Amino acid sequence: MSEHGKHRRHQSPIKTPQQLITVVVAAFVVPIIGILVSLITGGKGIDKTQPAMSPEAIAARIKPVGEAMVADANARKVEKTGREIVTGVYGESNG
Repeated sequence: MSEHGKHRRHQSPIKTPQQLITVVVAAFVVPIIGILVSLITGGKGIDKTQPAMSPEAIAARIKPVGEAMVADANARKVEKTGREIVTGVYGESNG
């Protein structure tokens, strides 16, 4: 018979249930240990002298995108048409 006719079974290096459990536990524990070591040793340091770390720059990055303005509930009500509102906001060019 030729070599192509013979079939070999694939053999896994894990042969017992105990080896399987060991490999599965190690697959979870090893990355967690690596993350903890990175956190404990400091990983990347933050240089507070950089302009991006100034209080003003930080405040600009975390400021709200929009602001809400609440009107007084007792304020005088003014009835306007849609055209008056558009003209008031955008001016005469878009009216």
